[in-house]
Amino acid sequence: MKKNSIILIGMSNVGKSYWAPQLESFGYKHLCVDDEIEKRLGPYLVGQGYKGIADVSRWMGQPFDERHKTNSPTYLHYETEIMTEVIDRIRNGEKLIVDTTGSVIYVGEEILLNLKEVSIVVLLDAPETLQAELYKKYLSEPKPVLWGDNAYTPLIGEEPMAALGRCYPKLLKTRNTRYHKLSDVVLDYTMLHGLGFTPKDFLREIGVV
Repeated sequence: MKKNSIILIGMSNVGKSYWAPQLESFGYKHLCVDDEIEKRLGPYLVGQGYKGIADVSRWMGQPFDERHKTNSPTYLHYETEIMTEVIDRIRNGEKLIVDTTGSVIYVGEEILLNLKEVSIVVLLDAPETLQAELYKKYLSEPKPVLWGDNAYTPLIGEEPMAALGRCYPKLLKTRNTRYHKLSDVVLDYTMLHGLGFTPKDFLREIGVV
């Protein structure tokens, strides 16, 4: 089948939420997975006075918080549910541009294989030199993060935030390997943020126009 939909993958703050709506004018329907998860988490969030993606991050907690162990499976359940629905919608003829979360790689191999089958999976790649900046944004502009692959491994006596800072690059490296394996096309962060790079240039780079 011809692939008419685009799935954007990559770490938080690499530009997925910027580029996805930019491409709507080319006939794509934008779906933000973060927003969809937040809607489905509504019953869990309302009672705590939470609203918005930053509060979803508070609800999730950091990997050293007890609530992270309890809440992260619920978050992943809804993410998996949404990505399954995305595949069905594409197969039913919708032309989507999907802004995924950074944890899409944890939704299961069958779903990931189906995504590759029905869509063009585009990785917005972040170089290692950007890791420090991504970590600062992770702290200043919180988004929910699933710490899979045993990426958070504190040392004996290590303060939680110190362990978080030390382990975050490990999380990025592990995820980046999986992102590359999943992607059909890799777009460089520097190019995407270059002066004059347009949505049409984006589509041209991935072979759509």
